[in-house]
Amino acid sequence: MRRFACGIALLTMLCLAVACQKDDEPVPTYALADVYGQTTYRAGPDDTWNPAYGGIKLQAGGQVRTAMASSALVRSDEGIVRLAPDTLLTISTSEYGEHNVILSSGRIFVEGKDPSVAYKVRTPWGQMLARGARFSVGLFPDRSALLSVKVGQVTFKTPSKDTTVTFGHQVYVPHGQKPNAVTMLSREEDTEWQRWANGPALGLLILTPTVYATPTPTITPTPTRTSTPTKTPTPTETPTVTPTPTVTGTPTETPTVTPTPTDTPTITATPTKRPPTSTPTRTPTPLPGPLDFTFEVVDVFFVRERGNWGATLVIHPTGGAPPFKYTVDEFFDLPGPEWQFEWKVSTTLVRSIQVIDSLGQKVSKPWYESPRSVPDD
Repeated sequence: MRRFACGIALLTMLCLAVACQKDDEPVPTYALADVYGQTTYRAGPDDTWNPAYGGIKLQAGGQVRTAMASSALVRSDEGIVRLAPDTLLTISTSEYGEHNVILSSGRIFVEGKDPSVAYKVRTPWGQMLARGARFSVGLFPDRSALLSVKVGQVTFKTPSKDTTVTFGHQVYVPHGQKPNAVTMLSREEDTEWQRWANGPALGLLILTPTVYATPTPTITPTPTRTSTPTKTPTPTETPTVTPTPTVTGTPTETPTVTPTPTDTPTITATPTKRPPTSTPTRTPTPLPGPLDFTFEVVDVFFVRERGNWGATLVIHPTGGAPPFKYTVDEFFDLPGPEWQFEWKVSTTLVRSIQVIDSLGQKVSKPWYESPRSVPDD
């Protein structure tokens, strides 16, 4: 009986020790990074939205929201989450060994670094479960969902069935219906990956380039005109005025005898008339033509130590009213019409370029660069 009592006591002590150890285990924390555009956050669903910036800590209940043409990165020790534009993400209850987030709208890209840590993404359509995977979840206005996987595998749990998606595949789930058949990653979905999470650690590859020096534009932009240019009159030569000569009588010797005096003629000077000063004619301010632009990629080079290709983007605006504003993907401002950037070897570059003039005219064009392999030595 005594041995049984001792055994019970020992078991109780072990259970208490395990419970205390679990309580002492760190709870995952999250921090904002790479905040672009209009991104806001709040500590809880009843708090006020505030402008987000890098370094903000988030706990369970915290929310992050991105607006149009905005993005942010949520980091933890075990993984990262990239928010695309128009996305609302909530940090749910997190426990040691797993991360729980709620995606209410938009799209996220997730990368789990530790295979022993589970990432759970809850949506109105179901729940995604992954370990050490690289995947994306998107919610669309028609209430459908899309799961795509780049690395590892992810299980999409819905009330009707569980679907496992492996790397290089995707599955489309209509709201309230069974998931469609798993298919290969579509070109459109691959474009979304390249656009928002193709760089290392889900980085915006072209938006966080390694620039050796601040590029100095060499292309002379269209000169800025004032609102009402005044034509400067063509300068005329200062007319040379013929001086009025002093009338001087022709000196004559004093005659000894002047029987008949000779009249000295009076010289009359003929003044040169001053030409009339020309009055400048006001030229009406020309209206700017429709804004347009072309662009090119020049000076391509290879950075072997980073495995990147580098080049310079050159934008040539035409028409419109200067000064111009240049952006990539509608939210990353370029310093001017020339910009040096880098992108990964064997990676397709898919972006968009925008030019906006002082009158608010805006033109956007797609930017596509084919993948380049490592050059031969």
